[in-house]
Parts: sequence; structure tokens; C-alpha cells
Amino acid sequence: MANVHGMRDVEGGGNQPRGGMGLGGFGQGQGQGAGLGQMPLLADSREQVDPRSLGFWGTMKSILCPQFQMVSFTFMICLLDAAVFVISLIYSKVQYGKLETLHQIFLCPDYGALSDLGAKVRDRMKGQHFEFYRWVMPMFLHAGLLHIMMNTFCQLILCTMMERIFTMYRTAVIYFVAGYGLVSNPS
Repeated sequence: MANVHGMRDVEGGGNQPRGGMGLGGFGQGQGQGAGLGQMPLLADSREQVDPRSLGFWGTMKSILCPQFQMVSFTFMICLLDAAVFVISLIYSKVQYGKLETLHQIFLCPDYGALSDLGAKVRDRMKGQHFEFYRWVMPMFLHAGLLHIMMNTFCQLILCTMMERIFTMYRTAVIYFVAGYGLVSNPS
């Protein structure tokens, strides 16, 4: 789009070099037919599949996280998050006899239950009441259904891309170092 100087350039007259420059403003090295619009941003060797033949979930997977695999760090973390969320809901109902009263429709565990299961409580993370699990559990505890849904959605997209770029083990290291950084934040 660097050579678009007016509407006539957009409507079809923009493929001619202007002032000795080729398409994209990079000189004649690219040639006439190799404009930036024709070069894919990320080369993808997969064959193209009609999204209508995949069904709803297949289409969502191909759009949002096409590299997702069942045997991956991302999938394991999402399963662990879901399991901890279900455990926190059950614990909240059994131990405290209720879910959070203001947000029952959103399936929010009681704050006392989250604290018992290892939420970030500064006084219990240091000193005489040091509880090591409180440095890990806040990465997996969620305060409600909307919270876990949004986190899982973002994890599926971002961690899947990270696994493809950095490998599964490096993605795990990045995930836990970032989680530790958030938990150790004094606020």
C-alpha cells in the first residue's frame, strides 16, 4: 500500500511502477507480479479445507487456533484449570454450603473456599505462616465461570501459537515464570 497515491491507484492503475520503484516501494528486485498483497505473511504448507465441511467446532478451531493438538502443554493446562475450578465449586458448596450469593448465575466459588484452596493471601505466603502452595495455586484458581472461560480462550489462542514457535517445554517455562511473576507481585 506504499504506492497508493490516489483512488486511481487503488482501482487498478496501481500495479504500474511509479518513478522507477516496483510494488511495495522496494525497487525493481521484486518484479512486476510479486506485490506485497500476493506474498503470505506466514507461509502455511497445509492444504486448504472448506470450513463448511468441518462443522462448527472444526471451523472455530481452524480460525482461532489452527495448530492446536490434544497432546500439548496448552491442552493439559486448560484441563488442569477446569479441574481446579470444578474442585473449587464443589469445595465451596460442601465447606461453606453455598456458592457466592451475588453471582450464583456465574458459578463463583466462595472467597473463603478460594482462600482455603491457595489463593494469594500475603500474610500466609511469608513469615511464620509460610504456605508454599500459595505460590503456585493462584495460577490455576478462578473466581468465576466468566473468568475461567476468558482465560481458557486466551490460553488456547496464545499458548498454541507459542508452542508452535518456542516448543512445548519452553512454553511451559514461559507460562510458569510469568505466573510466578504475577503471584510475587506485591499488590
